[in-house]
Parts: sequence; C-alpha cells; structure tokens
Amino acid sequence: MSVVNATAPRSWLLNCPGQNPFWSHYIAPVIDLAGPAADGTMATLDFPDARWEYMVMALDDGSVLPDPDDETTIRYLIPQNVRVQVPDHPQERVLDVLDAMARAAVDGIVRVEPLFTRDLDPIWRWHIEGTLEHPHHHTEDK
Repeated sequence: MSVVNATAPRSWLLNCPGQNPFWSHYIAPVIDLAGPAADGTMATLDFPDARWEYMVMALDDGSVLPDPDDETTIRYLIPQNVRVQVPDHPQERVLDVLDAMARAAVDGIVRVEPLFTRDLDPIWRWHIEGTLEHPHHHTEDK
C-alpha cells in the first residue's frame, strides 16, 4: 500500500542527520489499517487483529528538500526502514505514541537507520507496544 494512498491520520517529516551518509530526511506515518485505502486497496495484515501500522521510510533528498505542504517533493525509498503493526487502541493514544517516537528519532534516542544489518522493527515494536500498554495519565497544570 502506498503511503500517499493510505489512511494516515498523522505523519511526521523527520530530519535525522548523521544516521545515513546519503540522506537525512524520513517520513514517519501511522496508518489506519481498517477499511480500504483511497485507491481501493486493502492493507496486508501481519496478524488478524492488526489495526494500526507505524512506519519509517527514508526520503530521497535529491536536490530538493522535502516540503510537507507539497506531496510531490516527498519521494520515499523502498524498502521501509521500520514497519510495525499493532492491534486496536484509541486513535488519540496511537498518535501520542507516534509523536513520542518521532521526537525520540529526531533526538537520536531511537535509530531510523539500521546499524549494519540489524533489523529495527523489533526495537521499535518494543518501544511502541510498551508505550501503548503503559497506563496513560494526563496531568493538569495548576
């Protein structure tokens, strides 16, 4: 399924210099796997109860920097760097986890490029699933 055609309630455009010598920009969407995409295709589910998919894909920086307001400048590279499917959770919680993972990637806490041949999916899965399952408490400023 193309990210452009997917139902992605939120995507992050990441700048992670130093993780790869040839590019530094990445796109990190979370995709709603329920129902067909805009082009009519259905997602391939890794397990029957999969509802959300987190992805990270390197962008071909070329001579034009990606512009989040111009989809034609966002040319992603295949295969994706990270692809993790999770079961259903409230959309707000799923998006909060995407926000946290995107910030962690930009801050260099989690990698968006594998070291040597190490697969990033298990590392991202551990962070995503652990965060989704952890009780979430909002605090109000007083």
